[in-house]
Amino acid sequence: MKAGGGIALGDAFAVALADAADATLVVGADDDFADLSISIRIERIRDEPA
Repeated sequence: MKAGGGIALGDAFAVALADAADATLVVGADDDFADLSISIRIERIRDEPA
């Protein structure tokens, strides 16, 4: 996940964990998760950045 670039290490870990656990990743309004190389469920808890 991280090797593809464009995502922070912690975010990459969260994405990989959500994928491995077949879980929904809960995120804020950031667009860091817009162009992932894998498909996971994402739920945004905010519409505007903090």
